[in-house]
Amino acid sequence: MGFIKDISDSALSWWREIGSGSLDRSRKTRLMEMLEDKRFTWRRLQTLADGIGATPEETRKLLVQLKARPQETDPDKWGLIARNPRPGG
Repeated sequence: MGFIKDISDSALSWWREIGSGSLDRSRKTRLMEMLEDKRFTWRRLQTLADGIGATPEETRKLLVQLKARPQETDPDKWGLIARNPRPGG
C-alpha cells in the first residue's frame, strides 16, 4: 500500500509542477503585454499583480525573470530594462 501512495504522491506533485509552469507562462505573457504597452513606460507593481492575479512577491519574481527592473525614484514602478536602461548603464 505504501508503494501506491508514493506513486500517487509523486504523480500529484508532478501534476502541480506542470500546472504551475503553465500558469507562470501565461502570467509572463500577460506581464509582457502590460510592460510593452506603448501608453506606459513604467507600471505600478500592484497594477501588474492585479493584472495577472498574483501576489506582489510572485509578480516581482516573474518581472525579474522577464528582465524588468524597478524605477530608481519609485521602486513601486517597474519597466522592462530594454525600454528603461539604468542611467549611465
